[in-house]
Parts: sequence; C-alpha cells; structure tokens
Amino acid sequence: MRLASILFASSLSLSSPHAPRAGAREAATPVGQTSAAQATQGPTAPEQAAVRDEIKSLLLAVGGERKKDADAWYRLGVAYQRAGEVAEARKAFKQAVKLRKRFVAARVGVAYTYLAEKNYVEAEKEAKQAADLAIDTRDFRAYGFLSNIRLQRYRETSVRISAQADKVLATRPDDAEWRQLKAQALIGLTISESQQSMPDLSEPPPPPSPPPPPDEAKAEAARERNLKLYKEAAEHLDAYLRLSPKAPDAAYQRAQLAALRFHVLSLEDGPAHGVFKPKELTSKAVLLKRPEPGYTPEARAADISGMISARVLLGADGAVKHILIVKPLSHGLTERALDAARRIKFKPAVKDGRPVSQWVIVEYHFNIY
Repeated sequence: MRLASILFASSLSLSSPHAPRAGAREAATPVGQTSAAQATQGPTAPEQAAVRDEIKSLLLAVGGERKKDADAWYRLGVAYQRAGEVAEARKAFKQAVKLRKRFVAARVGVAYTYLAEKNYVEAEKEAKQAADLAIDTRDFRAYGFLSNIRLQRYRETSVRISAQADKVLATRPDDAEWRQLKAQALIGLTISESQQSMPDLSEPPPPPSPPPPPDEAKAEAARERNLKLYKEAAEHLDAYLRLSPKAPDAAYQRAQLAALRFHVLSLEDGPAHGVFKPKELTSKAVLLKRPEPGYTPEARAADISGMISARVLLGADGAVKHILIVKPLSHGLTERALDAARRIKFKPAVKDGRPVSQWVIVEYHFNIY
C-alpha cells in the first residue's frame, strides 16, 4: 500500500517539534448551519447597509484610540467576514492575534478565512493552534472546528485521487494499488461537504439545545449516495485483494471489505440486521470507556499529527464490530486507532426495551503539543 500512503498520507499529515499526545472523541456533526462558501457570500441586501455601517464604525475605532484593542479588531474581522470580504477579515483577525497571542477566537477567525478559500493547509495550521490554546479552558468548540477542516481537507484529496484512479484504471484495470486507492477515495467521499459556519469563541458556549429535526429528503439522498459509494468501494477493494492476496496490508483490507459489505446491508435494510437509526431508538448507545491509541515510534519520529475517523458498530451484545476507517493516517496510527476502537466499552442502544445495534462515528486526534 506504498502508493496509497504516498498520495493520501503525505498530503494530510502535519509536523511539529513538540511532544505528542493522542485523544479520542465521538464526532458531532453540525446541523442546520451554512457552509463556508455560503457564509462568504455575505449578508442579504437588507442587511448590507447595517454591515457596512458596522465596518465603518469599527475602522474609525481601530484607527484611533482603540488601535491596540484586540477585541475591536476581532469584531472588525467578524464584520468583514459577514460582508464576504475574506482578505480584509483575515487582516483584522491577524491583527487581533498580534495584539493578543492567545486569542483563540481570533485564530479560529483566521482559520475560517482560509477554509472559505479552500486553503486547507493554512486553515488546519491555524485551527490546530487555536485548538491547542483552548485545551486549558476545556472549550472543545475549537477542536470541533479543527475536525471539520481535517475532514474537508481529506474529502478534497479523495475527490482528486478518485479522478486520478479512474484515468489509470481505464487503461490498467489490473493495477492493484490503484484499485485500493480508488476504494479508499470512495470511502472518503462519504464525508459530507462542510456545513459549518465560523464558531464564535469570543463568547461562552451556549447552553445545549435539541438539534432541529433532520431534513428527511436530504437524509435519504445522502443514504442513497453513500450506499452507491460503499458498493463501488467494495468492488474495488475485492479486486485489489484478488490481484494482491498476499499484500502486506491484506488482513487490514479484508476487514475493511467486511465492514463495507455490512454497511451496504445496514443501509439497504438496517432493522433486518438489528441496526437502527438514532431517531428509531428509545435510547442511544452510551460510550463508557474510550481508550487512547497512543503514538507509534515511527509516527513520533516523523512528527505526524492529524485525525483518524471511523464508523463503528456498537453491537446489541456489547461488542464493537465492523469498524470502517473513513479517514486513515500513516505510520501505524490507523492500526493503533483500530486497536483502541475495539476496546471501547459502551452501553448498547435500546429499542422497545431490548438492546439493538447502532452506528457511531469515532474520531482519534493525534496532536503535537
């Protein structure tokens, strides 16, 4: 799987000279928010005048007696962001950071401006610094934003690799490594496109509130799209294993193939296989223990950081099953994440008084501090 590692992992890993630390959390998907591209389109016409007035007022403030006021510069960045002026927003956010080095909200603002331009390298770099600074406060909103950037960056890579694989396989259908690459890219394409707006970390986290009801039409369209992607990925992975049955990663890829096939079955008829959607449950599964994977010596030596995302079936019998790695990392970190996921302890979901199975997304963050 050397080619896959080169094309995927090398474009996604970050380096840092500090000591490593890893952690895991269950992913939370933002609902009902605007995408980065939508947000940068600016306010509607009735709001435009108010936004321009706010920018004018703040420019006067930071150009005068409040030129060293980091909060004023931050608010100016937010106003420019609302107006869709990304470059000006970035300048204001960076000035706020210059005035206050540990200004987490302003660093998130800088990251957001890069995300709006799909500059994932710089967006991830800035969001990582914001998340590191936010650790002491236990405010994990910055980490949620970092997760989103990492997933979107990987999705973009998957789009590119999938197109390259199609070109190669059109003339070399028996190229085993490109079959595996295509399968991995198709799994990456099941990551939803970003629906996250810039979080306002300048204010305390709002009290938790129930999420809005899901859009059933969009949910069904996503289910059909993912079903098709999983089926095609399984076909390519099956071809890879037939072409390279003794490949060094054969055992891992067979487990991925088994997980893919079960995903297909659960999407086609979940209840028939004991798997239910969250809205169908009386109570959702509760994670009781999530072991940390830890770094490999190879990853530590290479200063690798990033995130692994996996879809995990929490079985009705209390066992973790069918782990599908959606976003991997190199240098043995994926294997560490798999081992940690298998050791998760949980209370199964319940439907009508009996335990049932439920899919969850688990993320493992490998971060350098």
